Amino acid sequence: MHLSKKQLIILGAIAVLFLGFLIFLGSCNKRLAVPERPQQAEATPAQEETPAQDDPPSIPEPVVTTRSISTSMGDISVTETTEYDEALTYYRREYLSFDKSRIQACRVEGETRQATLFSFQYQPIDATVHYFDTDTNAWVSEPLSPGAYRASLVAIEFSSGASLFSYLPKTYNQKENGVLEHLPDLDGYLLVTRTEAGWQLKLVSCELQEGQVCDGFVMSAAWPLLDWSENKNCATVWNAYTANGVAKWCYDGYYRFTPSNYVPTGENYYYRCVASYLIRLMAEQIGLSDAAPSLTVCMLDVLVQEQNAYGFWPTQPESEWLSGDFQIADGFYDTRFNTDLIEIFVRANNDLGGGLYLDTVKRYAAFYQVLAEANHAETENGGWLVADYWHPQLHDLTHTSLNHLAAECLAAYHLADLLQDESLRETADKLLLAIEDTGSDWIKPTWDLYYSIQPDGTYDGTDYPSLTYNDLFNLQAYITEKTGEQNQTIYNLMYHKLYWMWANNVTDYKR
Repeated sequence: MHLSKKQLIILGAIAVLFLGFLIFLGSCNKRLAVPERPQQAEATPAQEETPAQDDPPSIPEPVVTTRSISTSMGDISVTETTEYDEALTYYRREYLSFDKSRIQACRVEGETRQATLFSFQYQPIDATVHYFDTDTNAWVSEPLSPGAYRASLVAIEFSSGASLFSYLPKTYNQKENGVLEHLPDLDGYLLVTRTEAGWQLKLVSCELQEGQVCDGFVMSAAWPLLDWSENKNCATVWNAYTANGVAKWCYDGYYRFTPSNYVPTGENYYYRCVASYLIRLMAEQIGLSDAAPSLTVCMLDVLVQEQNAYGFWPTQPESEWLSGDFQIADGFYDTRFNTDLIEIFVRANNDLGGGLYLDTVKRYAAFYQVLAEANHAETENGGWLVADYWHPQLHDLTHTSLNHLAAECLAAYHLADLLQDESLRETADKLLLAIEDTGSDWIKPTWDLYYSIQPDGTYDGTDYPSLTYNDLFNLQAYITEKTGEQNQTIYNLMYHKLYWMWANNVTDYKR
C-alpha cells in the first residue's frame, strides 16, 4: 500500500499530537500524587497517630416476652427475660399471681464472676428466719441477722407480715442428654445486710466457670406465705423432698438422681424426671396452704414448656437397658412417668379450673390414643397391653408392667371425664379389658404379682412392694364410684397382693 505525501504529513501530525497528550497526562499524575513523608523527619507527640483499636463488643438488649395463665381464682401474668452483661447471661421467669404473690426463677450462665440472681429490700423491722439444719436434721427458727445463709431452703417472715421463701442457688455442670452434675461446694447463698435503710437480701451465685449454670427460686408476698404453727407447709414439704439430695428443682423442671444404667451417670448426676412428684406434693397442699395454688400453677407452667411436638414429655438420657434390649434411644417415652405427670395436670385443672392447661392436656390425650392403638399387644378378647416404652425411631415392642397398665387405665378415664371424650373412655375400657383377660395369670405361687408380661405372653420380674397394689386400689376406687360395684378381677389381684404384703411386713399401702 502506498501513501501519498499529503497522507504521510497528516499521519505524522496525528502522531505528534498523541505523544503530546500522553506527556500531558503524565505531568498531571505527578502533580496529583500524594508526596511521600520524608523518612528522616520525626513526628512530634501531637502528630503521632493512635493505633486503631477494635470497638468493645456490644451487649445485646434484653429479650422480654409476656403471657398470661388463667384460673378460676384469677389470672397470673408471666414475664420471661433474657439479660446480658459483659460476662454472664441471665434467664429469668417471673409470675405475678392473682393472690399478689410473686414467684421468680433464674438461671445464670457465663464465666469469671459472681452473679446476683435476686435482690430484695425490706424496712428495718424485726424478722425471723427459718432454715433446715442438715447436721441436726431439724428446722431452725431464729431472729434474722446480717451474714450469709447457706442452707438448701430458707424462709423469712417480717413483723409487717411480708414473707418470702427461697430454694437457694444451686450450681451445676451441664452434661450430655440434659443431665446436670450438682456441685454442692459451689452453691450460692443468701447474703443479708442491714443498714439504716433496712434489710437488703441478695441471692448470689459462686464464681461460675465455662459450662456451669446456677439456678435459684424465690416466692415473696406482702402477707404470710407459710404457716409455721404445725411446721408443715409448702416450704417444709419442699425441703423434705429435696433435702436428702435425691431430687432438685431447677429452672427447667424437676430433677432426680440418674439411675446407674442411664447415660451419662455419676455421683451427683441428675436427670430431668418427667414425673414431677414435687409438684404433686404442692398440688396436695391446695386447700391446706395459701401458697400452694400459685406454686402449683407456676411449677406446672415450667413443664408445659417441656412438652415436645409429639405431645409427650421425653426422658432425655439413654437407658442402657432399653437401648440394649429394645434398641430404644435417648429421648424416649415412659408411660408411667407421663401418666403420673398428666394426672397432676388433671388434678390442678379440677382444683383450680379456668381451663387451666387444657391445651396441654388435650395434646397429650391425642398422643396417647394414637400411641396406645399402635403400640400394644392384644389380649384374648381384644384388650390392649400397651407397651411401657416407646420412641419415634423404629424399635422392638417392649413388655407391659401391671403398675403402668393400671395407672394408664385410670388416667385415661380421668382424661375422658375432663375432656368429655368418649373415644378416650373406649381406650380406657380396652386397657381394663386387658387386665381382666390376663387376670390371675399375674399371680405368683407366693401370692406376689409378676412385674410384667412380655409381647410373647410370658410373665416375669419382681413386682414393687406396694406400688402396683396402690395403683389397683386407685383404679378400683374409681370403678366402684362410677359403677357402684367392685371389679372382681382387680379385687382378686389386690387380695393376693395384700396377703403377700402382710406376710412380708410391707405397710405403706393404701387402705
